[in-house]
Amino acid sequence: MSAKISVSTLISALAAYPEAEKHLDIDGCFKFIELIQLLKPTLSLYQPPGTAEYLPLARLPINILDFFKKCLNIEHESAKIIWEALCPIAWDLGVPSGDMQAFGRRYLQFFLDHGGALGLAFYNFMPPVRTCLDPGCNSKSRTAKAAGVPYSRELAEELVLPVSVFTQDFGPIPDLSRGIIGCNTRYYANYYVSKKDSTRTYYHGPFEFIHTATHVFIEKRTLDLFTTMMLTSWTSAGNCARIYNDGLALKSLSPSLPALFSKSHVSLDVEDVWDGVSLHWLLEDAEERDEVLELVQDAPSQAKRLQPALHARNLRMAGPGQEAWSHACDLCCWIETRPNGMKTYIRSTDEEILIDKDGVCDGKPEEGNQTLRARFGRKRTHNEELCVASCGVILGRATFYGSEAPNGVRTFWKKLFPTRRSLPSVLWHDNNCRIAVMLDKEGDTYFSTSALPVDVFHFKSKHKASDEDCNKFCNPVRWPELCTPEGTWRFNSSAAEQANAWIGGYQAIVREMQADRYEFFLDEMIKRRNRNIIKDLEKKGKAPHNIPREELLRPETPELVE
Repeated sequence: MSAKISVSTLISALAAYPEAEKHLDIDGCFKFIELIQLLKPTLSLYQPPGTAEYLPLARLPINILDFFKKCLNIEHESAKIIWEALCPIAWDLGVPSGDMQAFGRRYLQFFLDHGGALGLAFYNFMPPVRTCLDPGCNSKSRTAKAAGVPYSRELAEELVLPVSVFTQDFGPIPDLSRGIIGCNTRYYANYYVSKKDSTRTYYHGPFEFIHTATHVFIEKRTLDLFTTMMLTSWTSAGNCARIYNDGLALKSLSPSLPALFSKSHVSLDVEDVWDGVSLHWLLEDAEERDEVLELVQDAPSQAKRLQPALHARNLRMAGPGQEAWSHACDLCCWIETRPNGMKTYIRSTDEEILIDKDGVCDGKPEEGNQTLRARFGRKRTHNEELCVASCGVILGRATFYGSEAPNGVRTFWKKLFPTRRSLPSVLWHDNNCRIAVMLDKEGDTYFSTSALPVDVFHFKSKHKASDEDCNKFCNPVRWPELCTPEGTWRFNSSAAEQANAWIGGYQAIVREMQADRYEFFLDEMIKRRNRNIIKDLEKKGKAPHNIPREELLRPETPELVE
């Protein structure tokens, strides 16, 4: 029974139609009203195009009458009378999403048993538009009351596709996706396709269900679940599919699924998961930037269709592209107010690497110890370099194809912090002693305003006391600002260790990945991890915020140029 309609309200509605009670009891009337909520998308197809507010139909279509006949065991005439009596309250009923899910649990079996033969589906995906969006389709109406009044071309020709819907509540179920064809454009539930330039353009979201392949929809909640599993427990796409197929799908529905559906797409595989989460993340990214996602329509696979969009996103994320790149908080930034009232801001970051090979090759030339030779095959990555704020937020990432030589780290830093104004005041790195020697030898003053200490633990345990360069350039005690008045270290110089342990969990997942997907996946995981850390910092009262990018990236002032 719906919480929105009381028994007294229902009895009042039926009072004007005493014959209705002869055909359906009170419980049956509630079922009728709830089924109408599930059928509203289908009933909207019979509304005139361009209708601002859909009103209840005067008469129910024959397939809907047949559906009620099979589900509620009533004749057509009975259904007509009950519709006349109950349509005002049934059509105006506002149903929360939780109630709709409850309706689904009660009535999904009706759609599986009777809907397919009647052209009805539980979700019945359709375009959100009924008139053509192409300005070229607008012309002067010859029949308009006022001469010269433009009108939008009504979309009429319909294309119906059988699809599999991978839901979180019910598992995989069969459904229908309806497309509407215009003169130069085809409209679908999530996007429209222009014949002129073969471009797939997505509507502004968010979408409850995402059309991930021609015959596949995946519920957004399911993709959110996969995302959380990947982020928090390093779950591979294969294991996401396995957990869904074996754990979330309702086995009780399997025996009643249509025979044709049971032989088609009833389980997720690895590529379904990757295509789904990749498209989901791209759509979220476009929504956050208030842009429209466009993909090439003609592609051999969904993965190939997504690849240019992944590559474009990767280019935006390179260097200072992470949304938390300018992050600062009480744990990674110290503000000192001097006697003259001026404030000094000290940001602290730590560097860490994820190694693909065994061991760290400190100091080895970037070209390695081998002679030059031709390469016939793919080039594997050597390590991932992370720049981590002392609070744990990852400011940036870079893929190294050679060893982590000092010059490679310098190049990474300069790309990540493209202006000296954007450089953190403190750049911790285990190999800073060799980096500092290289900078001093080459006369590179780009980092002259930043302290380059070695992590406290590594300085005591990993670096020799006789190492003059390390003591000269990188001993953390050289900078009194790094210590509090109580004698403790102001910043956590080992923050990157936890980030390294976390990102290291993805080694097995990304090892054989295509390059664009590899970069896109790691950047997305870092972005979402950062958001979680920043939420925790807010709860702890550490005042997390972003320094305005334009302030950090604006041209250098003369006093910063040497």
